[in-house]
Amino acid sequence: MPKRAVVVGALLLALLLVAVLVQRTALVAPAAPRLQSESAAPAPPAATADQPPSADVQEVHGLVEVQQPGGGWRALHAGEQLNVDDVIRTAGGAHASLRLGKNVRVDVAEATTLSIEQVSATLSKVSLDDGRVVSKVEGDGDFRFRVEIRNSNAIAETAFGEFGVLQRGSSAAAVAAESGDVELRGKHGKVRIGAGEMSQVSATTAPSAPSRIPSSLYLKFAPTPQVSRKKSVALEGTTLPGASVTIAGKRTAADGTGKFRQQVALKQGENEILVVVEDPLGRTTSATPKITVRSGPKVQGEVQW
Repeated sequence: MPKRAVVVGALLLALLLVAVLVQRTALVAPAAPRLQSESAAPAPPAATADQPPSADVQEVHGLVEVQQPGGGWRALHAGEQLNVDDVIRTAGGAHASLRLGKNVRVDVAEATTLSIEQVSATLSKVSLDDGRVVSKVEGDGDFRFRVEIRNSNAIAETAFGEFGVLQRGSSAAAVAAESGDVELRGKHGKVRIGAGEMSQVSATTAPSAPSRIPSSLYLKFAPTPQVSRKKSVALEGTTLPGASVTIAGKRTAADGTGKFRQQVALKQGENEILVVVEDPLGRTTSATPKITVRSGPKVQGEVQW
């Protein structure tokens, strides 16, 4: 065999051996670790169960208080969470907004006392001791929202809509629906209040037949003397049935026909009597009738010259 052929054969054999060794090394060498990109997000945490619905304080304006377990009161602040059976109250000129679960917003007006009775995925309810609340309810399946009107022994309930409940210092309450519809149940019957309607109820009477809410809140007075010799006067008038009427700082309520009457103390000289009317939806109107008292002694007999 020629010498050149032997050399070429040896070179081919050497190359074949090198190829075999390289292939075996690749088969047994460990795979290089895969680097994680810096922008890759970590795996999301395991899903947790939904939190139960709660009563959250969203807004507080003025003095709003919550009752302590021992009976005392402390200031309530936005961002706090209320418990079932908590009682809150608002001072004059104050108001607050609550969120009950995901379905209900309750706006609590001034001079109102309210307690949280239940908050759940199917039913939330509050109890109105005295004052006014406006509630906005977002429909969600079989969910219901209820306002228990304590002094009137009545219940206003809805699945969807916005309605107001007013009860100040009496056993009579007024309920008005701005949207949706509300079922008003009293001790002696029940009615369904449609959007733009209202009704009145008391502990001794059935809910009145729903009537349209007037476009404006009116206030009229019966004839009253502008000058009087007496130190008191009976101020009478008419307004929206069931409305709250505050006369010289004292609250009364219009009856089922809208009439109101209250005795007012007067001082010597000119008296301006502030009268403020409030309806279940929070509309107000006012007037200041004036009465002058002249209570000097009468002159008896004739004058002699």
